Amino acid sequence: VCGGKKGGLYMFDLRANRTLAFIPRAHTLNVKTLSMDPSERFVATGSSDGHIKIWDLATCSLQATFEDVHKKQTFVRPGEVFQAHAPVSTYGVIDMEIAGDSIREESARLRGEISRLENLLKD
Repeated sequence: VCGGKKGGLYMFDLRANRTLAFIPRAHTLNVKTLSMDPSERFVATGSSDGHIKIWDLATCSLQATFEDVHKKQTFVRPGEVFQAHAPVSTYGVIDMEIAGDSIREESARLRGEISRLENLLKD
């Protein structure tokens, strides 16, 4: 499984040397991170669009979307360290992992919203 810079998601079978699926607009912006669940049934993708999506590997279908987990944030750098009042923007899901029944993301911890993922992993 790999993500593309235009938001596409690719699923390959390397042993058979073939593409299983290509989802051209899995995200609206580039896919920055992937995480496989321990049972290898699902993969989570994180993107510059700020969303995390859960995909079923057997069917290559979208199972859940968590929107604006890490949406764009703009702040002003402190003048004593950087060029005074230079705005900086950060956005997108940069790093995450599936651990047990939760997803850990760099800027947030998806706890209350994770019940849909818990149900997926129990089946």
